[in-house]
Amino acid sequence: MLLADQDRSRWNTAQIAAGRAELDSALALGGHGPYVLQAAVTSLHAETPCDWVQLAALYGELAHLTGSPVVELNRGPHRFLRGHSAGIA
Repeated sequence: MLLADQDRSRWNTAQIAAGRAELDSALALGGHGPYVLQAAVTSLHAETPCDWVQLAALYGELAHLTGSPVVELNRGPHRFLRGHSAGIA
């Protein structure tokens, strides 16, 4: 299901806040590995409106770090949306 089609009122905001606190701790400790980048991507997806420019940058870093074709596949739409973010907001 697309994020745009989800009922955000049903999301567990306490768990989202706890996850973001863990991400903030990892970043404060200098974390920059694939799990930290994945957590940052997930955190941005939970925000409204979505920061497509930042998401594209994070996917770029993650693709460079992992060399994963799956990350490259997920990166494609974000690179496209980065250029069209004004029409999405």
